[in-house]
Amino acid sequence: MDYIIDSYKILGVRNGADLQDIVTSYRRLCRKYHPDLNPAPDSEERMKQINIAYEYLCSELRREAGRRVVEADSARGVIQGYFAALLRGDTREAYTFLSDYDKRYVTYDSFREWRHSVSRIFLMRDFTVREEEASAFVTVRAGARLTAKRFTVHITERNLVDRALSKADAVKYAVLEEREWHVFLGYADLAKIAENFRIMFEESRRNGMGGASDEQTAAQTISSSLGVLDMDGLSRESSRELYRHKRYGGDVALAAIHVGPRRAANRDVKEEMLRSAARVITDNLRETDIPAYYGDGVFVIVYTELKSRFAPTVIRRLADKIRTEVESRLRTPAEVTQSFRMYGGGKLADEVESITRKFAAHN
Repeated sequence: MDYIIDSYKILGVRNGADLQDIVTSYRRLCRKYHPDLNPAPDSEERMKQINIAYEYLCSELRREAGRRVVEADSARGVIQGYFAALLRGDTREAYTFLSDYDKRYVTYDSFREWRHSVSRIFLMRDFTVREEEASAFVTVRAGARLTAKRFTVHITERNLVDRALSKADAVKYAVLEEREWHVFLGYADLAKIAENFRIMFEESRRNGMGGASDEQTAAQTISSSLGVLDMDGLSRESSRELYRHKRYGGDVALAAIHVGPRRAANRDVKEEMLRSAARVITDNLRETDIPAYYGDGVFVIVYTELKSRFAPTVIRRLADKIRTEVESRLRTPAEVTQSFRMYGGGKLADEVESITRKFAAHN
């Protein structure tokens, strides 16, 4: 308990502060004590204490949140938890919410393949859950009936073929099994459904309508869950800062960081690497810096008001933190390389292309 109290003190927040207050205070302290921005001799040690306290409190809050979900035993909670996992692109966690009945017929591999085939065409951006009936029943095989609650889920999703944003309603049931609520999927053959989505995706490519690559889909999943933009978003969000640069001067640095496995790895490992890297990036940037995912394992960052003499050190340290986090979390060797240039006043897309070109060999 004393360690928790000390962590609150180090971050300058009240005991029991919520995650938003902790993150806000942490970012403020980073701007104040980061060694790249504060020349004081003790700034590196202060920053080390701040990082330890932040990681500890975040872990405690995540653990407490998980405990509350389990204790709540809520039908709405499992529906929300399931869709929140899908929103993050975490198929393994989403699968844990499924009913035992579903798991008899649907393996994790078939579930993951189904979600992957769907996400190549439709990317969920938001959802809300509304309960429709206080109690109901669903009939499963052999005429068995399970106590259930029916919910309507309002989903906002991006069609990756025509880039349109649309809204749709989906009916989902939570079923009661052994006094615990689970999501009832009700699909006996996900492989056939996944194959239909695969055919739709291939047809869209043949028709010249685009569609997203695996890496682009992963990037947009990161964007929706962790606040990392895609390149269109980077262009929009950077326009004001680049206008200020052109009109008033000031230094703007562009960085590219490539993240990937050092040896052959499956898709789950690659996508988890991207999610881990995105977390490190968003946790270590100032509020005025703008991160985005370029694709093919490359993140791009627009650093506002970063002097050219500091840029190499700042970017190298961020790459080192990403490597440390990815390797400790996934226990697999990671290759993290970086490149940068000072913004020269040209088209953002052209200047980004110049710093990402060196990573082509990785892909």
